[in-house]
Amino acid sequence: MDDISLGSDVNQQVAEYFVVCGLPCEPTAYDLSEVLVNGEEIVLSESGRLDFTEYSPPILISALDQDNPPFGYEIVRHSYNRAGNALIRALNSDDLYICYRRGYDKPPIADIGIYSDSSHLSLKKKAILIERTVGGRSAALGKHRLSSPSYLSVMRVNKNYGIDQLALTDLCVIFKNKDELCPLGYMESQHKLPSGQVS
Repeated sequence: MDDISLGSDVNQQVAEYFVVCGLPCEPTAYDLSEVLVNGEEIVLSESGRLDFTEYSPPILISALDQDNPPFGYEIVRHSYNRAGNALIRALNSDDLYICYRRGYDKPPIADIGIYSDSSHLSLKKKAILIERTVGGRSAALGKHRLSSPSYLSVMRVNKNYGIDQLALTDLCVIFKNKDELCPLGYMESQHKLPSGQVS
């Protein structure tokens, strides 16, 4: 340790190793359009789909009525790995799609869940239920008419939320019975959606 000083060649060599370590034989420069700045953190998007713009409340549309989502909304049509259609079974046998919109005009979403009267869990404070589709049909979820209706619930963060507040920035559907796993960086919901395609 005595032979290492601030001006020695050894320190320069250590710095070079840190710079070169881990690079491929022929490194290429990053595409700056793929680098996103989120607060003080720089995130490199590998898929090109990474977006930190917050979500407005999701809506449901009926596949049977071929409802069109309002302007600016995107439809979640497939599961994450495209193993199946992301249809949700409604209690009235409609097939529904979840739609979402990004924007900063309202506080972001902190939680999405499913609420049912028969559940032992109470509705979270400040959560709202999505009870109707865009076309006005019932958005009660379930596989059987005898089951108690359940609804998609959405909760926003407070209006004066801080930059360290967790918020929803992406949404996907997975089919565990088709060996799909929750993607890295996502938080898996405890609630299962009644699927219109998979029983």
